[in-house]
Amino acid sequence: MMDGIGGGYAYFDFVNNAITQSLAPVGKYNQNVTVYPAGFVTTDNGWLNRFTTTQNEAILSRPDGTPPPSSGKGIRAVGTMFANSKGFSSCMTKKVFETVCGRVSRTQDANDLSRLEANFIGRGYKLRGLFEEAATLPTCVGQ
Repeated sequence: MMDGIGGGYAYFDFVNNAITQSLAPVGKYNQNVTVYPAGFVTTDNGWLNRFTTTQNEAILSRPDGTPPPSSGKGIRAVGTMFANSKGFSSCMTKKVFETVCGRVSRTQDANDLSRLEANFIGRGYKLRGLFEEAATLPTCVGQ
């Protein structure tokens, strides 16, 4: 499934401890044409989202339930797909909760986590607000 979004990164490489960008796919994307001539040839930075079945679609679906994009162009579009996903907002909320509270979330924290996540989304994914709100939760105060 990861191969489908690889094209989004086709113009980037990591050389001499630095990220480089080019105007065409970097050589490593098409380096094995003699080994497997029938293989896919990367010609641009287009990508396909193959995370569209079972739990994979649920992870990348947007918080409002709309499905993720099925394709796009470039690294920004890939990042936007992940950043706007239910999986991202849920994961970040849980990580912030656990960091601020100093403990693993429990079943009884579900309402707090849901409220934190909804507010995180509603405030435009502002991490500072998420940290501030988590720090004031009665279940976290004094932890």
